[in-house]
Amino acid sequence: ELFKPALQEYKQKALEKNQPFGPIFELIALKKDQEMAEAEEQRKLDEEGEAILKIPMTLRVVSIKKKRKRVKKLQSDILLKKRSALQKKRRILVRIRGDGHRGVDWT
Repeated sequence: ELFKPALQEYKQKALEKNQPFGPIFELIALKKDQEMAEAEEQRKLDEEGEAILKIPMTLRVVSIKKKRKRVKKLQSDILLKKRSALQKKRRILVRIRGDGHRGVDWT
């Protein structure tokens, strides 16, 4: 953006004096091309970086889902263990008392 007005001004001065403006024009054009190439390269790097960042996020979602499933399974295992522990206590009490299943609800 800053090059265009400066370039036009230099061209006008060179035309007024009938001097060639080739070397400076080429230098300015080269600088602009380099800046555009750097900007393009930076944009590509940014896109690659975003693509790399997107992959672990999807993997994190999968691992979280797996953890949730594992937690649910663990909770059900704990409940089964509690239930079996209660059943053991019930059997022991039934043996001690000798009254069988009469009137006792341990579930």
